[in-house]
Amino acid sequence: MTGTRRAVRGPIRQLISAGPVARDVQPSAAIPVVTLATPGRKPLAVWTTVHERRMQAVLADFDYA
Repeated sequence: MTGTRRAVRGPIRQLISAGPVARDVQPSAAIPVVTLATPGRKPLAVWTTVHERRMQAVLADFDYA
């Protein structure tokens, strides 16, 4: 598990520095939690919409017969 934490730490720091996510602490367990920050909400919504449309287009062309 330690290797996994080390591998994730760098990219999480970069995301926090860039602004789309924030670091918080879960009070009940006192563990760090990464949450979506305000600057990350719009890009995520756009990304989600684009990918949902792509999936809808693929599924519309799918032959269910």
